[in-house]
Amino acid sequence: MDHTGGILVLGDRLLVDGMRIAGVSDSIYCDERSFEKELLRVMNRQDVTIVITPIGMLSKVSWRTKQLIENTAKPIVIGVADYMGNEEESESIAWLIKKALGFDLSKS
Repeated sequence: MDHTGGILVLGDRLLVDGMRIAGVSDSIYCDERSFEKELLRVMNRQDVTIVITPIGMLSKVSWRTKQLIENTAKPIVIGVADYMGNEEESESIAWLIKKALGFDLSKS
């Protein structure tokens, strides 16, 4: 797999295939059992700046992993609504970018 950096999709086949159609080629298929292990592995990669993942899988990781995600500037982990429309825990992309950069781009 060619890891050119930038955006990586980590999740079920539906999300990964959908993001490939949208042009994101760096991806890893996983199920709920292997998700947290794969997420931790991806978070240690220097070539990944954004991880897109289903919010349903993200909400089931351990407290320790959630703290790591919140306290790490790179990569930014973005939970997106799953195919069932579960998005109540997802964060806005604008807020995540503000968190990563330290300022709000829309106010510039």
